[in-house]
Amino acid sequence: MAEIPAGTETSPASETSPAAPAAGWVGNTGELGNGAPEAVQALLDNKKWTTVEQIVHGYTELEKFKGAGDGVIIPKTGDENYAEKIGEIFNLLGKPKTAEEYKYSTDSETQFDPELLKGFKEFALGENYTQSQLEGAINFQLDAVAAQEEIIAQELEKNKVEDITELKQIYGANYEDAMRDANLVSDKHKYTDQLNAEGITDFPIVKQMLNHIANLEAEDGIAPGGVRPVTKSLQEQLSEIQANPAFMKKLHPEHKALHAKFMEINHEIANSGQAPKRMQA
Repeated sequence: MAEIPAGTETSPASETSPAAPAAGWVGNTGELGNGAPEAVQALLDNKKWTTVEQIVHGYTELEKFKGAGDGVIIPKTGDENYAEKIGEIFNLLGKPKTAEEYKYSTDSETQFDPELLKGFKEFALGENYTQSQLEGAINFQLDAVAAQEEIIAQELEKNKVEDITELKQIYGANYEDAMRDANLVSDKHKYTDQLNAEGITDFPIVKQMLNHIANLEAEDGIAPGGVRPVTKSLQEQLSEIQANPAFMKKLHPEHKALHAKFMEINHEIANSGQAPKRMQA
């Protein structure tokens, strides 16, 4: 029996080395290794595919996109007839052949100008919109318009409240009468429709202007609508008292009453927030 040289290791006859990956880069169980042809390896790296199953799945999805056996090739930018070839691909995805074939209906209260909708359909066709993409684009615009209209409505309501607050500070207890005078003058001279159209009906400066016209007409004996004498703002009343000679002369019989009225109006102005800061402190 031959001797086995010392230091030589042996292994059982049944033990074998692992099988090499099939084709050099595809394992026996379908895993992908290195060593694929350069073009194939670039695709695997780009798609992050690591198994044959993933390759098959990717091809299956591609067939769903283009239709098995149709032989659709994705063109590259700059290719001859690029736009036409891209259009053919979007036709497969559901793009209508003509702008008139696009359909759109909505429950929105927003009304479409037929010419505007027609123009958008033509634009959509040129941009290769599918039917669902056109619907999504229009719905997005409608939602944006609705959101903007809500913001504007909230802002207008906020401004209206602020305008009323300012006018109440100006006219104090006479606010209701002053607004009635302003509205009567506006209707009498046919300003109302124009003011409404411009959205400035409730602007404090407009109401004050109308009330000033009412005051001028009242001085001429033309009360607005013939209903009642016109009221003046607190500041106007204060100025009139200060201009009255009786207010300046302490010995005048009417001085005491005018001074009391002067103090009363000053107190109302201070409470309304119209007074200078030093008076409100």
